Amino acid sequence: MRSAHLVGPGRRGVTLALDNAVASTLDLSDGFIANGTVRLRGARITDNLTFEGAVLNGPSGGDGPS
Repeated sequence: MRSAHLVGPGRRGVTLALDNAVASTLDLSDGFIANGTVRLRGARITDNLTFEGAVLNGPSGGDGPS
């Protein structure tokens, strides 16, 4: 998901939900922008998770985590 721009969070302010995802690598870098919560609840990343150069903006109004 390098350089992806995620806007328009859902009803609960979640832009990306990867709950219980299983992956060896998750690359959210190089200009990745999320306007809303990025949720990784229960995710299992076995090798590399990177947010290098990413911009994480919580839900509008500041009522939640990034």
